[in-house]
Amino acid sequence: MWKSLTSKIERSLAQDFRYEISDEVACVFVKHYGSVTPAEIIARQGVIIEDSRHRPNLNRLVDMRGCRCNISAEDIAQIASTLHRRVERIGSFRQAMLLNDNLEHRSMRLLIASMSDFSVTYRTFLDTEQDLEQKVRAWLGLADDFEFPDFIKP
Repeated sequence: MWKSLTSKIERSLAQDFRYEISDEVACVFVKHYGSVTPAEIIARQGVIIEDSRHRPNLNRLVDMRGCRCNISAEDIAQIASTLHRRVERIGSFRQAMLLNDNLEHRSMRLLIASMSDFSVTYRTFLDTEQDLEQKVRAWLGLADDFEFPDFIKP
């Protein structure tokens, strides 16, 4: 069984998400709730990198299923700019994003395209994909017997 360290973020300043850092699998698991804004994405990244357990090069699984994404092209540029300023703190990693809407999928693809020169490799997964859990496991390099945190089930 892997050691689980959990942090719950109180609802304030539109930070409506929960995350968990697993040292054993070198991954951050994030679940967003409600409406996801650029400020939330930037705040989430800031909270995670300030966590004493954070270290560079942790992969990420970000679950945005059931959320409303209000992100414009200008917002994407702002998010990309902020992440570029934090590159030394976050390092290189893979990020799997779970989505349930094609519109959200297109918005996230725009974000991914804006990060093409970045040391992060993004991939979006729609929740209607067959074998979603196995695809996510393979993308993040997670063993078949790994147990996801209770708040994220691909």
